Amino acid sequence: MNSNPIASYKKNKLLKYFANQNIKILNNSNTGVINYIILIFFKILCFLPIKTIVKFSGFWWKISNMVFFNTKEFQKFIEKNNVSKIIIPNDYVEAKKLFLNNLKKISKIKIIELEVGTRTLITKPYEKSFFPLSLCDAYISSCKISHKVRDNEMNKIKSLGCLRYSGFWIEKLSQIYKNEKKFNQKTKVGVFINDRIFTNPKNFIQKLKNIKKIHVEKSSKPKSILPEKCTPIFNEKFN
Repeated sequence: MNSNPIASYKKNKLLKYFANQNIKILNNSNTGVINYIILIFFKILCFLPIKTIVKFSGFWWKISNMVFFNTKEFQKFIEKNNVSKIIIPNDYVEAKKLFLNNLKKISKIKIIELEVGTRTLITKPYEKSFFPLSLCDAYISSCKISHKVRDNEMNKIKSLGCLRYSGFWIEKLSQIYKNEKKFNQKTKVGVFINDRIFTNPKNFIQKLKNIKKIHVEKSSKPKSILPEKCTPIFNEKFN
């Protein structure tokens, strides 16, 4: 389920792959009338010129972090589809974690947090002196946790290694992205840059290009908080 109200990610190749595997992709469903009216306003703003929209990336970032789900409608969705578990990334924003945690009080669901990378994060609303386990029923860790964890929450941790670099996931990515061309000269290197990075990466890219034995191509990281027409990855050579 995509919870960013202004990005449908219809051009995202990974989501297309999931859809072809008979996995249902939901875009900001189960919202109430008031939220729906607010969302229409944001959709109208998306008709502004791309240059104008991109200038206010901070605004779109705040919108992507807001909760537009309606509790009653979301509860109906859970009951209708017999949802028993909801898996979220461990860096999910505070407001959305709290929404799901409150939902547990009226629906019999389990919240599972999954580490999205090789590292662990401490984010709000958790205490800085403790590892973030208070709002989930289980925590899938990519590596051994070195942070302080409450004794009564130790049983929540399930360490499965780093899922991002598991053999299973790499094999799946190979099925999605195929390159049949063969290069016999320079080694081709792809550099993916997050569009939220505020520092200028040009010097870094230039240093890579100065290495004689490699050929560098840069592209944007395939995720963005901007409206879809402004997402750089869809307009670049390697999308």
